[in-house]
Amino acid sequence: MENKYDDIIDRQRWEPRHHKRMQREARAPQFSPFAALTGYDEEVKESARLTELRNELAEDEKSQLDYNILELKNKIETLDGNNLAEIEITYFKPDTLKSGGEYIDKRGRVKKIEEYDGLLVFEDGTIVPFADIYSLKLV
Repeated sequence: MENKYDDIIDRQRWEPRHHKRMQREARAPQFSPFAALTGYDEEVKESARLTELRNELAEDEKSQLDYNILELKNKIETLDGNNLAEIEITYFKPDTLKSGGEYIDKRGRVKKIEEYDGLLVFEDGTIVPFADIYSLKLV
């Protein structure tokens, strides 16, 4: 049986004269997939990410929270610099990319209260604005 490539099957492979053949490892990246829409996958993931809406506190919850912050302030003033007041807090962290955010539960030691700016400063450097606090409990 005769094959249509019988006339060239025994010939040597063609080699370029003026430059070396590219190594196989260097050729591979040329054929990697091309992303025509750069950043599209990240945009899809971002739009699929869910955020929570901020819940508004009722008046009695706000007054209880104010009382707890005042109690925390008094406790910090009575403690010396080595002992810090420990609290459990739930606060709202707004999302930087889209509307909404997330509620974060944290247990930590409060370093100071900045009343003028309305901020709680934790020992680990976390700063929580009073307006974002949902619940606060002394431990």
